[in-house]
Amino acid sequence: EVWRAARNGSCRVLIGTRSAVFAPLADLGLVIVDEEHDASYKQQEGFRYNARDVAVIRAQQSGIPVILGSATPSLESLYNVERERYQHIQLQQRAGQHNLPDIQLLDVRGQQLEHGISPQMMSAIERHLENEGQVLMFVNRRGYAPAVLCHDCGWVAPCPHCDARLTLHRRKGRLICHHCGTDTRVPVRCTTCKGTTLIPVGQGTERIDETLKERFPEARVERMDSDRARKAGELKRLLADIASRKIHIVVGTQMLAKGHDFAGLSLVGVVTADQALYSSDFRAVERMMQMLTQVSGRAGRGSLKGEVIVQTHEPEHPQLRAWLTQGYSGLARSLLTERQSAGLPPHAHLALLRADSLTESSALNFLKRVGELIPRGNVEVMGPVPAPMERRANRYRAQLLFRCQSRTRLQHMLSQISRKLDHVENARRIRWSIDVDPVDLF
Repeated sequence: EVWRAARNGSCRVLIGTRSAVFAPLADLGLVIVDEEHDASYKQQEGFRYNARDVAVIRAQQSGIPVILGSATPSLESLYNVERERYQHIQLQQRAGQHNLPDIQLLDVRGQQLEHGISPQMMSAIERHLENEGQVLMFVNRRGYAPAVLCHDCGWVAPCPHCDARLTLHRRKGRLICHHCGTDTRVPVRCTTCKGTTLIPVGQGTERIDETLKERFPEARVERMDSDRARKAGELKRLLADIASRKIHIVVGTQMLAKGHDFAGLSLVGVVTADQALYSSDFRAVERMMQMLTQVSGRAGRGSLKGEVIVQTHEPEHPQLRAWLTQGYSGLARSLLTERQSAGLPPHAHLALLRADSLTESSALNFLKRVGELIPRGNVEVMGPVPAPMERRANRYRAQLLFRCQSRTRLQHMLSQISRKLDHVENARRIRWSIDVDPVDLF
């Protein structure tokens, strides 16, 4: 019905997720992409496309404006601003005329942490509660703990189907793989040494939620993550209770990082900002700083002064310091310079040929044969190599990465080899896909 209404012109305004970019609007006059930096605009399976980029091309072909809205624009968009392909329109005042929150990096090295929370953070939470402010504790990891460890021999509960650890969901009493969905009961004994001292390692939303409920028994503490939001009506109820200030402390993931306007929220606490600093993904720092900026923006949107405390073991890290002193825009300039030196997007173009198979060597051998078909020179070929998580859902994954300064040359090469892939030896035993402009190399 909506598709027909769009086509016949009775629908004048269409709001939708990424697939809405293909709606056949009869008289399209403007395209707006909200939170244009968000990686979820990229369709990762089946028909692969980036809805943001499709929106830009569609607007270009229709001769109409496109607005890419974001408080933390992607490096690709900022690069297009530098090259004067895009016009950069900046909002000079915060919504509601309130000042931006004060942000501090909290060095937690050598401190006695209470399930990941420092004494200074606990004191700040107490202070804001006394001043009738609300608190958001940001933990971008659901579950109770990302691993279960045997204290006697060091065994860590693995997923039997992936090269990953099982996450403890204590309230369900289950160990769950967040990659393939494997769900098993929590063991009583270590499978290696039969020891009974099994301890949770690391922090998830459930653990922070439990810790704060014990520490602040008079406050109402609620957890908001995708596990909780699965219940019908639960998300709407929790958001309403936060807005009406019935909830004093909310422990949330990226679900709460952007788009919400809670007038009573005065403190945002980030349990750790360090995960991205150790990642092999060259986009990890960009995404983490976008997330930190977005979640920081939840504080101080009402009459109460906002405060943001970010716990870290790397308080002198240059990229964290750049974000703190120069904001996201300053960090983005530094990251663009770094990408140029490394020959990475947006200063170059990537495509990823992924392959997976039931046996460890088949996908790699397939990609080696594909690599031999590609003429050297115009396009740099890297690999093949096993994927960062080689085994997932009992399939072994490998990658062949292509890099080129010219998108035209890259596309020409891809169109040539794509016609040959089904004829490579053992191709029918392999699942393969070509991902142009991959948003991750996972």
